Amino acid sequence: MPYMFTKISFSEPDVRYYRLAITLGMVTCYVLETLWCWAVLDVVPQVDPCLSIDYTNTSTTGCLPPGYTLQSAEENGEISTVPFSRVLDDSYPMYSWVGTVISVFIMISITVSYTFNSTVLCQTVEGVVSSVWRISWNRCDFKLASSEVIVAIAANFFLMTVIFVVALFNPQSFVIIVSKAMSIANNFGVGFYISIMMWRCTGKNFQYLEIPLPLSKFQVKLQYLVSVFFMLATVWGVVSWILESI
Repeated sequence: MPYMFTKISFSEPDVRYYRLAITLGMVTCYVLETLWCWAVLDVVPQVDPCLSIDYTNTSTTGCLPPGYTLQSAEENGEISTVPFSRVLDDSYPMYSWVGTVISVFIMISITVSYTFNSTVLCQTVEGVVSSVWRISWNRCDFKLASSEVIVAIAANFFLMTVIFVVALFNPQSFVIIVSKAMSIANNFGVGFYISIMMWRCTGKNFQYLEIPLPLSKFQVKLQYLVSVFFMLATVWGVVSWILESI
């Protein structure tokens, strides 16, 4: 959102439409994720009903072949789309096209997610490089803007290469990082850093700035409740990850 906000004009109508677009986008994602979870839980079994038996023997009544449950997907580091497509292909062949459409949608979703997170990471790296560069060089009045850009590009390229290599050669670790670490990092970022930004920008030092569409007093106070919520989500994510690892 901060990256997109820099691309709109600093006027009340554009900011209002931007907020509306963000809200509608979040509501759309919420509805789609709810429908997706409902479809997966309705089609894919969560566990094998006869785990005590060698379930590679599919002739046993009630047993499922390997890779047909959400539990097996978690153990193999797979997303829920994999067992979902297998169940559709074998049990509901007339709906196999649904699995194909969902696979294409997941591919597009992962690409968009990678691009989005990469953009955020690149902006963070550029901000860190810019801050360190100014602290290190501005005292000497060296105007090395081109060198700063080169260092930022090199740092971004290095980080993107590391992430791509991990995703290519160790996809299970990449899935864990995306599903666990990224969620915890995003919750912590919203609960801690965004709260500090809100607290500072509503202080007396910035009251003279002209804001095209300021937040209401209720929205400003609501930030504390939002901060508590996301910090609790961060703690819960860390604790659940530790408990799963034990």
